[in-house]
Amino acid sequence: GAACGDLSEQRTCNTKACPEDCKVTQWSEFGMCSQTCGGGQQSRQRSVIQQPGGGGLGCPLLSEDRACGTALCKVDCKMSEWSIFGACSVECNGGTQARSRSIIQQPTAGGEACGKSTEEISCNTQKCPVRGEVQPVCVMSEWSDWGGCNKPCGGGLSLRQRTLTEGTEEECGQLEQSRECNSQGCRVECVVSAWSVWNQCSEPCGGGLQERKRVASQQSLEEGAVCPDLTETRQCNSAACAVKCNLSPWSAWSVCGKSCGGGEQERIRTNPNPDPTGSCGVLREARECNTQSCDVACQVGEFGIWGQCNKPCGGGKQERVRAVTQQPAGQGEKLSLIHI
Repeated sequence: GAACGDLSEQRTCNTKACPEDCKVTQWSEFGMCSQTCGGGQQSRQRSVIQQPGGGGLGCPLLSEDRACGTALCKVDCKMSEWSIFGACSVECNGGTQARSRSIIQQPTAGGEACGKSTEEISCNTQKCPVRGEVQPVCVMSEWSDWGGCNKPCGGGLSLRQRTLTEGTEEECGQLEQSRECNSQGCRVECVVSAWSVWNQCSEPCGGGLQERKRVASQQSLEEGAVCPDLTETRQCNSAACAVKCNLSPWSAWSVCGKSCGGGEQERIRTNPNPDPTGSCGVLREARECNTQSCDVACQVGEFGIWGQCNKPCGGGKQERVRAVTQQPAGQGEKLSLIHI
């Protein structure tokens, strides 16, 4: 009898990719602090070594910030302008006249201390007249205007004078007075360090970001120019990522679309990873099948044995028959009879 067919059969299963978790590098060192005082930030980065696939765990944060430079910034004392000098305390024998100013900003974190809030200068230094004595003759000019300050900031002195045309300074009084001026702090421009080196790119490919920083070594004071940006970013690793191919085995060929006359059957495979350029190869293949013609000629079997003669003598007839095993199809009727 006919031999037995295959007793086992195999087919593919569970063709989806195995899960792969995201893998990242170790953290870099923390970069420079964005501020030397008053509260700043510094950051560190890590980059992706392997993107997740097949439903694996996604990537964690690739950048981390922390506070730094939290010490109070140095702030110098600020004081108001001086008031005008008051009247002299006495009319002769030397007195004082005073002026004052107030504190606007107390110093912090070791900033420059406040100067004195009151100032006195001598006045009416001439001797007082004594009854019975001949009074000296004093001929003096009026005080000149106060001269320019000898410093533009940080505390200087200005002077005013008068001239004596008759008499002595001892008898008639001082010829020069001085006062403090331009006590406001000097304008200080911001000073920043050189840029740090660019840190590691946030992505190994496909477009990422990297940054560099600098710190303010001197904050601006007294309306000096403010500090420029202390952080700068740029794009990096813009080249497309290499595609990781994870192709499944080919499926079995599908059933042919036609039983004759040329049909098509296909097989497919899958790739769970993105592959926009098709670099991993095609995911579908097709081929022709059942290319034989659909025109079938009539097919008949062998003749059977001869039947009995219809006459015992004088010439009779006997017959034998055969069966049709395949009816003609298509243009088969025009084809030659096929004997089986």
